[in-house]
Amino acid sequence: MYLVSTIVALAALPGNLISAWAVERVGRRITLCLSMALSGVSVFAITAITDTAGVATFSCAFSALTVGGWNALDLLSAETFDTRYGLQDLQ
Repeated sequence: MYLVSTIVALAALPGNLISAWAVERVGRRITLCLSMALSGVSVFAITAITDTAGVATFSCAFSALTVGGWNALDLLSAETFDTRYGLQDLQ
């Protein structure tokens, strides 16, 4: 149980690296949409698979894909925030 959890957590590292490349090469919105769509597919695949290796594989895919989507969402939200005003203007 702990080994599978560790492997699934480590699967986020390639997801971070790939998403860092994809947001610059492909675009933030496309990376976000593609990551979330593919992570949804991997979740449904987890429910259809019955063996432990298959569940672990699709859990790793889900972990890597969702972290890519969150990274793209973080970039999009930071870039769309209006920074013309300072904190003193908001109070």
